Amino acid sequence: MTTIQSLFDTAINLWVKNDPRGEKEVKNYLEQLKKDYDSLNAEEKKYYNKDHLTNPYHDSTIYYAPKVTKKVKKIIVWIDVEWPEMLLVHEMNKQWAKIDLVVWHHPEWNALLWIAKLQKWIAPAVAHNTWVPINQCEYIEFPRVWEVEKRFSPLNHSRAMSFAKYLDIPYVWIHTPADNCCHMYFEWLVEKNKKSLLVLQDIVDMLMKEPEMQIARQNASGPQIWNGEKNSKCWKIVVTGITWGTESSKSIYAEYAKAGVGTILEMHMSADHLAEAKKNNLNVIMTDHMASDSLWMNLIFDQLEKKWVEILDFSWFTRCSRIKKD
Repeated sequence: MTTIQSLFDTAINLWVKNDPRGEKEVKNYLEQLKKDYDSLNAEEKKYYNKDHLTNPYHDSTIYYAPKVTKKVKKIIVWIDVEWPEMLLVHEMNKQWAKIDLVVWHHPEWNALLWIAKLQKWIAPAVAHNTWVPINQCEYIEFPRVWEVEKRFSPLNHSRAMSFAKYLDIPYVWIHTPADNCCHMYFEWLVEKNKKSLLVLQDIVDMLMKEPEMQIARQNASGPQIWNGEKNSKCWKIVVTGITWGTESSKSIYAEYAKAGVGTILEMHMSADHLAEAKKNNLNVIMTDHMASDSLWMNLIFDQLEKKWVEILDFSWFTRCSRIKKD
């Protein structure tokens, strides 16, 4: 029997195994959170989200579920949701759908605000994995955290939540940890194919073997070379800008160049960041944002589908199963 809670717990376990910092660092982080919580006074503890003591991914949570023990047979999964989509689910359930749970990727409410905190925690570790000294990573990334926090804080980021409660539709967010799965999958692809990845077109061809990328290409998107030529040499290839929800500091590109990086893979990049990458002569492969988000969902839902959960895809998520058929 699959319940909302067991579904979320399955996802959590998968996320930790795919965290780019390793399981030990995730455990250390939770232990530090417990120490920080214990040091708070009674007034401060009133406002502390205790879910953070067991769930290290604060932008991913069971937001609304009157009964977490409710059986889950059918879920609808999408990238972005607002109140019209909640009304759609309500109408679908009245007619025929019997959807037990809504799962979406990009968060709202305080989960959105926690993206900045997660960036402080994850971004330096990801950059450090690409041969940049950890002290440089922290000095570069920490100021960026406050930029992100200030950007998100004034937004009206709780619109869809009210509709979910009033319409009694259970839902969860799965954000940074899911991006972690995508990050690690791309790293696995690069490592698996490294002997044949000589020029940038080789990387694009590798990504285009993934069904999500093929669907994106059919919709005039998909992986693209944003800096460099098809026959530009790859040199050292790193995966960055995939997880923690937003872009790094622009200053990180100079450090990548110093560390001997030749090519970076990202799934979203502003004009300012691209200009900085060009300034430092870095090849840039854009993996495509929506296709990459769909890919991580499919990696997770391959595991959940084995538990006899039916999955409906919507709002740019396209179900592509990697489960081998007998």
